[in-house]
Amino acid sequence: MITRRYLIRRLINVLIIAYGAITINFILPRIIPGNPVMTNLFAGGGGQIGNPVVIARLTQEFGLNNPNLFYQYSLYLTQLIHGNLGISFYYYPQTVYSVIMERLPWTLLLAGSGTLIAAGSGILVGIYLAWKKGTIRDSFFSSVGMMISSIPYFWIGMIFLILFAVDITIFPVAHAVTPGVTYHNIFSYMGDILYHAFLPITTLAVALLPIYALQMRNTMVTVMHEDFMKTAIAKGLPDSVVKMRYAARNAVLPVTTHVGLSLGYVVAGALMIEYLFAYPGVGYTLFIAIQNEDYPLMQGIFLIISLMVIAANFLVDILYTYLDPRVNLR
Repeated sequence: MITRRYLIRRLINVLIIAYGAITINFILPRIIPGNPVMTNLFAGGGGQIGNPVVIARLTQEFGLNNPNLFYQYSLYLTQLIHGNLGISFYYYPQTVYSVIMERLPWTLLLAGSGTLIAAGSGILVGIYLAWKKGTIRDSFFSSVGMMISSIPYFWIGMIFLILFAVDITIFPVAHAVTPGVTYHNIFSYMGDILYHAFLPITTLAVALLPIYALQMRNTMVTVMHEDFMKTAIAKGLPDSVVKMRYAARNAVLPVTTHVGLSLGYVVAGALMIEYLFAYPGVGYTLFIAIQNEDYPLMQGIFLIISLMVIAANFLVDILYTYLDPRVNLR
């Protein structure tokens, strides 16, 4: 039973944590040495490099004319309250909000789909392995899962890229859509998006699936030794009921926490996968922002990641009360 007092207490905690995340997001980019104005002039300034008028104007527009960090911090908070994330240094004169909104749908498609596919499949595989505990199939698939989960994402992506995009040209090497193509209808456009997203999504799903499967398997094996499981078996209940309603339902709680927090991090995208496939998502944009000391863009992306993780953690706490009636929030 969710009480009003519990919700208020949790919301206060969320606000405190969010404020701490906002403060850390402001400080971290400014630890990086260098001058973002000069960095971005070198990146795209052409003949304007060294021009004092241009340097002064960009310094003013970037909010760096006052070196006092407390002034910059108060300016940052004021803009944030009004929903203004600032102007991107690298993508100038685009705003941070417009840059993120352009790339967020691609990340949600890639990382969101990959995580959900991996979680759903991993839970089912974990249930199967736990029920077959001690058999050759359990030992084989658990060993394969541990081996795959120890391989970095980008390594799996490189293998898929070489096999299915270079050696056998079944899928494209890069991009989210085919450059320069005119689409006659929405179906051809969606088909091209899915065609380009197949390898990155498969890479992420293959990398994450064993993690969820092994976690579900190990948790369910522990649950199967509980007294209520022995009682259910002694009652003569069908195996399917014992497996799904008793064992799996209780074992899925830790996995739910893991999936919920993973979905919170989904906005960050799989940076290396997006970089490997030249996929225009938030993760790849964060990589570019760090390279070019784009403080506002880094802050905007970090802020969204932080708020998503905080929100996911809060929603998982609420979800627990529905998944497990034994949880007492009073």
